[in-house]
Amino acid sequence: MARGSCQRTIQVHPTRRCNLSCKHCYSSSGPGATESLSFDLLREVLSDAKAEGYHTLSVSGGEPLLYPELEEVLDWARTLGMRITLTSNGMLLHQRGIVRLADRVDLLAISLDGVPESHDRIRCLQGAFERMRANLELVRAANVPFAFMFTLTRIK
Repeated sequence: MARGSCQRTIQVHPTRRCNLSCKHCYSSSGPGATESLSFDLLREVLSDAKAEGYHTLSVSGGEPLLYPELEEVLDWARTLGMRITLTSNGMLLHQRGIVRLADRVDLLAISLDGVPESHDRIRCLQGAFERMRANLELVRAANVPFAFMFTLTRIK
């Protein structure tokens, strides 16, 4: 890609289902949300996006690891030659969760909401920070590149 040109990114939220009910959630995701997009629709959208010059797929949600056809979506995007990023709350990055991402994502963004006490309060779950932190060892062991993502908020 020529210097100065843009990397076009398509942001996809395949499901609103989430294992948490965060106070700052902008998509009204949570354990009670059941809405999901079909893999057939996502395959068509990604193919069209690639044809229109999009080079990166960014997957978020809800919690993308709760989307049953996540591997198929990531594999399709990879077939199209797209770079893939995925945002997770980090709670489901246990052994099975990380295997779903290894060799499928170029960057894993893990949501972090401050120090443990504020993170747990915003996530509405005591121990959420520690569970996310404990899963980082598996992420490192799987050699999945990761970064932290912060949402600025006035919530204390």
